[in-house]
Amino acid sequence: MDEFTDYKRFPIQISRTTYAVMHMFEYEPDHIEDIMLPDEILQKMSDVDYDLAADQFIKQFEGSVCVYFLRKLRDRINTELKVSDEKEKVMKDKLKNSDVAQ
Repeated sequence: MDEFTDYKRFPIQISRTTYAVMHMFEYEPDHIEDIMLPDEILQKMSDVDYDLAADQFIKQFEGSVCVYFLRKLRDRINTELKVSDEKEKVMKDKLKNSDVAQ
């Protein structure tokens, strides 16, 4: 678990105006742990760095991620990407057809 103690935890910027904060809760009898973010980190929000956001997302599991969860997440992401690709294709076709009509 030492590999996860020396990284800076900060909000995961997933779009220009959208941020995610991952809270890891470890359940043990009479013990729930929450990770809080210092105020200084909240002021570092800037342009989106998608590689950094993806890296932060995985790091913030701190080695406790379930592989089955990652597989399901991958499947869900692939579904979302397929829908997005189809919408993009429809829009490109509309633009292409409108250019041809003119």
